[in-house]
Amino acid sequence: MLIAFLLFPTAVLARTFSHGSDQAVAAAFYGSVLTVMGITVNVMWRYAAHGHRLLDAETTPVLPMATETGGGLRARRGGDVGTTLSA
Repeated sequence: MLIAFLLFPTAVLARTFSHGSDQAVAAAFYGSVLTVMGITVNVMWRYAAHGHRLLDAETTPVLPMATETGGGLRARRGGDVGTTLSA
């Protein structure tokens, strides 16, 4: 739902930058929407991870690792704390 709503603050931000008025207000509005989206994703992850409700029993809920695999991202199993970055 919030992803679909993101079009509106983006349009507001673009319009204010093209007209040159109320840029700070539009930027604050856009940032607030992104903050709410981040909080929502975090709450959904915590709900899924709590007690392994919606996760595989082998998946660690504390530190999911995103690794690039074949053009997509997936949660990495195991407890190792490594970072893979590709340039």
